[in-house]
Amino acid sequence: MPVVADLASQTIIGFGAAPMSHLANDTPLSSGHATKYKYCPVDITVSATNRLTCTQATGIAIKGSYLFFEDNWATVCRMDIIRPIVVSGGFSGCAFKVYRGGGAFFAAHIARPSGASADANVALLDDYAGQKGWQEIQHVPTSGVVGANPAATAVAIVSQLIGNSIDTVRLALNNMGQTVNVHRVTTPF
Repeated sequence: MPVVADLASQTIIGFGAAPMSHLANDTPLSSGHATKYKYCPVDITVSATNRLTCTQATGIAIKGSYLFFEDNWATVCRMDIIRPIVVSGGFSGCAFKVYRGGGAFFAAHIARPSGASADANVALLDDYAGQKGWQEIQHVPTSGVVGANPAATAVAIVSQLIGNSIDTVRLALNNMGQTVNVHRVTTPF
């Protein structure tokens, strides 16, 4: 299922349901680096209203992970051939990065609070990634996306491992969950 391509071409018109955060695997990786796993395995479908929908995985049909946000943390989940799709919402200036290391990929939703220390969590995660031998292969900023398009009220990102590349789309969404702006990045490896 070429989810990112369908979102980028707006064949899928927006973003729908997501799992509740209390379902997350919430496991610290490094408190000193403010880095943790915080995700939920999900089944990814297209709703009757033609929106990407993520529901808690109920069995072997797992297609991906929903990556949750948390203030003052970089939240991470693994992306591989078993769960090749990562969906994350709630961006409002946060950064999204994909790293490669140890035979897998790691997607990260990195909190960027306003003010002089906005990139502190980004630097902490980059340091953690360096210590783990992870190589950054994508960086998708979200700062200013909502303000640049008056119809946009939210930002979601979907990243997919397809063959020998990572395909990522940043969606600016209106208050109905419909896409009003798309930014796509494809990185071969």
